[in-house]
Amino acid sequence: MSSVPSVQPDNAAFLNPALCANTERKADSKESQCQNTAGLVCGSCKLVQKTNWPHHKKICKSDLMKSEYVPGWIKQGRLPNWVSDNGLSSDFGVNQYLWGNMPAVDILNIEESESICDIHRDMDLLFAASGDIRNVVKSIMEGLSDGYDGRCTLVINDINFMVVARNAILLFVALSLEPDEAVTIMIHVWYSALLPHVMTDTLCHVALGRIFEVCEKIKDKPSTSLQAKTFSFGKRSLRLVLKKHQWDELKDYFNVPRGLTQENAQAIRRRVMLAPERVDYLHRALCNQPSPIRVATVTFREDGIILPHGASRDKFDTPNPTFFHEDRVWPMRDDADPLAGWDYHEYIKFAPKATNDVMGSFFFFLRDALLRFCKRIKDINIHFRLFNVDARELPDHLSTEESQFDRIEVSNICDRGYVGPEKILSTFSTLLKSKTINPKAILLMLFLNAVSEVYHYNDPNGKQRFNESRVLMQKFIPVTPMTLMAMMAGGASTMSSPEMIRISSCYTMFGDFEKAFGTFLKDVKMHKLTKKYGMKIKEKHSIIEPWPLVVTEKTTKEEFEIRCATTHTGCERYVDDGA
Repeated sequence: MSSVPSVQPDNAAFLNPALCANTERKADSKESQCQNTAGLVCGSCKLVQKTNWPHHKKICKSDLMKSEYVPGWIKQGRLPNWVSDNGLSSDFGVNQYLWGNMPAVDILNIEESESICDIHRDMDLLFAASGDIRNVVKSIMEGLSDGYDGRCTLVINDINFMVVARNAILLFVALSLEPDEAVTIMIHVWYSALLPHVMTDTLCHVALGRIFEVCEKIKDKPSTSLQAKTFSFGKRSLRLVLKKHQWDELKDYFNVPRGLTQENAQAIRRRVMLAPERVDYLHRALCNQPSPIRVATVTFREDGIILPHGASRDKFDTPNPTFFHEDRVWPMRDDADPLAGWDYHEYIKFAPKATNDVMGSFFFFLRDALLRFCKRIKDINIHFRLFNVDARELPDHLSTEESQFDRIEVSNICDRGYVGPEKILSTFSTLLKSKTINPKAILLMLFLNAVSEVYHYNDPNGKQRFNESRVLMQKFIPVTPMTLMAMMAGGASTMSSPEMIRISSCYTMFGDFEKAFGTFLKDVKMHKLTKKYGMKIKEKHSIIEPWPLVVTEKTTKEEFEIRCATTHTGCERYVDDGA
């Protein structure tokens, strides 16, 4: 069964938001938002200048735009919350990840890893702990060339049902609608706290009826029994394998809870994102950000909508039902950041006329990426298979025809704090296509915590790390003798100064990471494990460089500033394993 509803003009209109910030213009006493391209870009802040100068001035002349940010606790002459005795944790909000925390990766990278003739053969990809679908999007839009005419099957699994439900909805939209309409809905369902009501209506139109049909057919099945359904879209398909009760829960992801207004939803979200007791943690993060990113951070925390600066939010009047459910809780931590899942240098290229508009750059980048993705899957033989199981149990749920893969990506569940490297190798080595079928099949592992664990246990006072990195560190964070004396003296007041915040926050970006990771590999006996399970660590990576975020002598000052503005540490390590 194919379902491709006609394009709703109201949805497609959101593809090109008016960039004029004169959103309150009146015509015949009625609101008539200006639809022109922004004509005035402020020479000071490089953001779209509103006709109403007092409103624009709130940002342009605020502390957010200053080269050095002064946190509130300094202005108020007090200690920040994290050093005072208030019992606050460094985490706040629901500890789940609905957005990526590492830049998206094209796990195919065919030009680097395969021969040109391979673009005509079938490709099977497994995302064993997918998180959101950013790696899926990037792999399809960049990894499959225009000449690809094989069959592409993607198995996408995550242990978190909310992640799987949202991924299913995004793929439903991508497969059901024309690209120009699908893209705007995908952007805002994925990232925005509020949606225009026409988008929620469209979500129900393209998917809810089909999900109701499934629920009706399986209504007498046991609550925890697995039920599968394949939805067809021409020569494309989307298959969901869920428990019976999860199919029932999936319906709730299309409907706003009764009585939940736009104002209520924003209050719920702001209670986490702008919690008064967390203001010092926010200010600490702002200290490490360049002013354009500061503005994007604060603006998004305030309204939660992915749009260019100054673009009208007036039609975003409906809570995003994929975020808000009956429990009425904002489902992420307060430091959840849409930007963390994508490469800054990729999205900043899409800057509008207002060159400091980071969120505008991100919007136009997403529009381009998702348009490419939706157009790419429109006419090819592609099949998505979604599961919601523990990755260790995934092989038990795969059919014979979908149990051998050209690429397996496991995210960072190979870290010791999660599944661990041995269980990953024992579980997934048998799912990788053999050398005779594809000698370049790859298991891609990500270690987020390996290096930090080694330093934590082997160098608790940090002396070794400082000696390893002091020359490189001095290049990016000059430490004066006065600063060293202050550090030696300690004291809560000194250690919470902006300079010390900068040093302590960025300190983890330095060290001999190769040496530390080598220690980790010995600790877990990685080479013995790979041999045991018929695998081999590739010396030359073909998917992504081993240390994509590391600071080196070649890193520029600008690149370092951007790294400091993120939650990345620089010691994130990818490993390519082959048969």
